[in-house]
Amino acid sequence: MTFEEIVERHAEKNEDIDGAELLKLVNEHKENNFTSLQINDTIFLYEPLDGEVLFHLINAAPMKEFVANIKEFLKVLADTKEYDSAITPISSDKIKSLVKRYLKKVVKIEGDWLTANLEGST
Repeated sequence: MTFEEIVERHAEKNEDIDGAELLKLVNEHKENNFTSLQINDTIFLYEPLDGEVLFHLINAAPMKEFVANIKEFLKVLADTKEYDSAITPISSDKIKSLVKRYLKKVVKIEGDWLTANLEGST
């Protein structure tokens, strides 16, 4: 899938924002020092912040592939050896449950924030 197709599919799945609004938001993040990385059908927008990385996800992949994409993203960050952890806001109970189940060795969820220990993700 192209970058735009992923954004559109994500917006279709998440009725709280339409594709055009989400694409505009993505472009604003990119203009404000966020880097984008596409791994299969998941886009990661991220910004380094003093030893950790703030990131956001835009996903069009099936759940099993989505988890694999997150693991790959965390591995990419860990391999740089520049960051200790990665954080992202997470409000979906479904996604929280999925992450807790499949990434429990490296992920901690507190409230609506997910923190991944990058040392344990390689």
